[in-house]
Amino acid sequence: MDRLHTASQLLCLAREVLIDGLPDETITSLAVESRNLHSVPFQKGMKELIGVVGGKKVYAIDGDEVKVKHTMDFVEGGNGLVYDFVPRDELWVDARIKSQDWPHIAFHEAVESLLMEKYGLSYDEAHARANALEVGEIERVASAV
Repeated sequence: MDRLHTASQLLCLAREVLIDGLPDETITSLAVESRNLHSVPFQKGMKELIGVVGGKKVYAIDGDEVKVKHTMDFVEGGNGLVYDFVPRDELWVDARIKSQDWPHIAFHEAVESLLMEKYGLSYDEAHARANALEVGEIERVASAV
């Protein structure tokens, strides 16, 4: 890119590059469900259910433990289409990060897994689109405050 884009512009670009058939209502539903997660205090080794997004259970987990037991590539969150150690019906959020960021991470993971599972996008394609939509959601939430 030759110039910087605002989060709104990135959201519009992301929606343009999303494949046909993924309606705005789906994106909105995932965003709303992500905002309804509840916070829990961090505990070493934890795996605590904090909500459901897109029909997948969302867990706050100990990200450091995941890195030690599974892969150092785990950053902030994950889903079962990217990591074979995450069950396919689950989304994981690293509980060591600020709980106010958990909804954005869960939203990202829900979009990413949906695009891979339902539409057959590669991880790189789904991740790029999920990132762009996540930025837009972060901006939307910040502007509503």
